[in-house]
Formats: sequence, C-alpha cells, structure tokens
Amino acid sequence: MRSSQLFRTVVRFASAAGLLSCCALVSCQKTDEKPEPNELEGVYIAGTLGGSIAVVWENGRLKELTDGSENAAARAVSVDGNNVWVAGSEFNSGLRRWEAKVWKNGVPQMQEAGATEHALAVSLAVSGGDVYAAGQIYQQLPGLLRTMAVVWKNGELTRLTDGSTEAEASAVAVSGSDVYVAGRVRSNDATGGKYVAVLWKNSVPQPLSDGTYDVMVTAVSVSNGVVYVTGVESRDEFTPMLWRDGVPTELNDSSHGNAIPFGLCVDGADVYVAGSCGWYEGEKGDHAVLWKNGGIGLLPGTRQPSTCAVVVSNGHVYVAGQYELLEAGVWKDGKAIRLPAWEGYSSAVYGIFVK
Repeated sequence: MRSSQLFRTVVRFASAAGLLSCCALVSCQKTDEKPEPNELEGVYIAGTLGGSIAVVWENGRLKELTDGSENAAARAVSVDGNNVWVAGSEFNSGLRRWEAKVWKNGVPQMQEAGATEHALAVSLAVSGGDVYAAGQIYQQLPGLLRTMAVVWKNGELTRLTDGSTEAEASAVAVSGSDVYVAGRVRSNDATGGKYVAVLWKNSVPQPLSDGTYDVMVTAVSVSNGVVYVTGVESRDEFTPMLWRDGVPTELNDSSHGNAIPFGLCVDGADVYVAGSCGWYEGEKGDHAVLWKNGGIGLLPGTRQPSTCAVVVSNGHVYVAGQYELLEAGVWKDGKAIRLPAWEGYSSAVYGIFVK
C-alpha cells in the first residue's frame, strides 16, 4: 500500500469530512493577500498547503515547516512564551514510514517510535515547560493495519494500548499534574466490534460509550476540574456528542443533521463546539457551524465550508476551518477571514491557538 493510502486509511473520518484537501501543485508564485492589519494578531494556526506541505500561520502570515519534497501535515499548534510549537507528521521516503514530529520555532523534533512503525501526531498541549503530543502508531501487516493510541511527553513515547486491538488517540489536554488523552478503541477485533470512545487519565482508560455505535472522538478540554470530550456516533446518520465528566449529550436537534464536531473550547460557563453538518434548516450540503451551550449557529461561507477548531480569547471567538472548498480561513466573532496561501495551492487548517 502506498504511503498516501496508508495515511488516508488512518484518518479516514477526517478525509470523509473534507478536512484533508489534496490538490495538484500548479504554481510556486505567492499571493500578496493578507488579512487586515492586526485582525489576526496573536493568532497561530496549523495546517497544510496542497495537501502535502506542513505550514503555520502566525499573526496572519504564512510560514512553511516543510519544503514539499515529502508529504506532511501540521495538525496542532501551541505557544509558550516566545516558543511556537506545532505537532504533525512527515513521510520519510527513505525509510518508507510516517514520522511524528513536533516543530519548535520551525525546527523539527522527532517523536519516539519503533524502527518499523509509522507514527502520527495529531494533537498538542504545552504545560509547565513540558510538551505533550497525542496520536497513533501503526504497523502495516499482511492484509491488516493495526493502530495503537499513544502520547508523547517531550518526545518520549507512552503506549496507551498494546496493539491487540485497533486504537487511536485524537486529542490531549493537561490540567495540573493530570494528562488527559481522548480517543477510541475497537471493542472486539475478532467479531468486528464497534469503536468505543475512551478517555485516558494518566494512562488509565475510561470508556465513554458502550459499543452500540461506532464512535470517532475529536477533542478534549478540561475546565475547573470538569472534563469535556466531543465526538460523533455513527447511527443512521452522524450524531454529534458532548461528554461532560463522562455523561453524554447529543448536540443534534430538528434544525440540522449529519453533523460532526471537531473543535472544543470551554470559556467560563460557556462551551463552544465547532464542526460541520450535512444539512441545516432543510438545506442539504456542507455547512460550517458553531454550537454554544448546545445551541447551533451557522457560519458564513461558500462551497462546502467546514470548521475544525475553536478558541475563545479576550472576549473574541475564533473558529478555524475551510472558508470554502480548498481554502482555509478563520471566523473571528462570526466574520470570515481568508488565510493567505500560495497561488494555485489548496489550503487546509486543523488547529488554532490564540496567545
């Protein structure tokens, strides 16, 4: 199986939702487009150009982390003091494997993995000078792809599962001395069981779902001692879920459906969830949406917009996603801002941090 096919297999839910954009590279000329001055001051966004170049936007300006010679993606970003940390992965064609990386101010740091293992980092948290990344390690066996949920601390690997069943970690959050990782584990490989949502606290697993439906977990946040997790259950259609200290709540209502939540932020008493839905108020097609305390609102956009991350800072609500098909953007308090990209290249974003 080719490397790109392996990557798409591991992130098939995200690909189906249109978050991984692949587009032919047709020009190396850069555009002069830039958001209004100070519009994105202090805003950091991780993503890709052309589906293969890992990038970060800092204060609205584009910076490349890789040169495009290998497939790569930046999936999460955090800022600690003067240091900008970005988590993602890059394919090593010489070793024929994906390698998890954390870039510190643009300089890549390898994350530990076995010599024959592929590794993907998809989430990031920085706390007390320590850098945590969560993701998956997988091996391609004859006729079988096995994945393990993992977390790295300062590049050192902790395996949350042993590989006896398929598993993956999707998000990490740190509160005090406690490390929370959210993901999913297949309940019973031998019988083709469903994926169960799981929250690991300091590597100890806690199931969030019962295996009735397949589940994908997308985000985790901790606020005032309460742990929030978002995900989606695959029923007759996708059903967005929010777990609060393990108690599930459906985010669907009669106004929309087939929705997937991707981003999560808790600000005081307010819970924000960013995602996309397949129909909204009777209108079919992809829509970018934002839930606040369970109520849903539509974000402006054209040609299949979607969202993937949300953060609240200084009273402003920032949502990162696809402003329109193949074009990355940010909504600041509901106003859409297109992010600059190279002319002729697609762009996609996955993570956001506001300093």
